[in-house]
Amino acid sequence: MDYMQQIKTEIFNLTNEVRVRFGMQPVAYSNYLDRMGQMHTNEMYTHKFFLHDNPYCKKVETLFDRMEYCGLIGFYDIVGENLADYPAVGNAIQISPIVQLIKNINPQQLLPATNICKNIIKGWYNSPGHRANLLCPDYNYVGFGLLLYPKECNGLKIKYLLVTQNFGRSR
Repeated sequence: MDYMQQIKTEIFNLTNEVRVRFGMQPVAYSNYLDRMGQMHTNEMYTHKFFLHDNPYCKKVETLFDRMEYCGLIGFYDIVGENLADYPAVGNAIQISPIVQLIKNINPQQLLPATNICKNIIKGWYNSPGHRANLLCPDYNYVGFGLLLYPKECNGLKIKYLLVTQNFGRSR
């Protein structure tokens, strides 16, 4: 299984672990919500923004607009969204120019999928709005948009993981 599939599987499993731990039913995986999330993730990367609303394209500006654009009106009657932008390598912040030179010669390994996903879920759980989505008893489906991309941080280009998690209720 490639790294991005590991990430998707791990976030899905951890989402359901949190839900079950708090007495919620687990959510099922949705390719439809996946595609909608991937579209928003790609838009955020392309236009360099990190928001739930897309200020660059009115056609897919809001979550509802994206549902409509993807033809999901009628499939899901309520939806929610969590976003994350997280370093995918350990020790991401480097100050020493010598360390930077060494890192450019020997690039850092990506964090194991389990580690990065636990950190993302923990971040969502510690944020009231994101936690409300994770634990909403109405949701029964989830999908994810993922993108691994280089980001400049203190003069270093390091890999970051951009995530859109979309929840939905289908009857």
